[in-house]
Amino acid sequence: MQTYHNKFEPFLNEFIREGGVIEAAPNSPIVGNPTITFFIDPDGSEVTVINTHEKVMSQPYVSHC
Repeated sequence: MQTYHNKFEPFLNEFIREGGVIEAAPNSPIVGNPTITFFIDPDGSEVTVINTHEKVMSQPYVSHC
């Protein structure tokens, strides 16, 4: 179920009750892409890391033949 909130407090109450996903990105040019997937218990008592990874990025391959 997707719900929209105009105020932070109702959002926070629902987030605490139901749980959810928080995504963030730096406010600057991104030079890497480390990622972590974790589970936060709805009551906040436990955080479990599910996995981590880093995307390998490079320039597109160009053939000079």
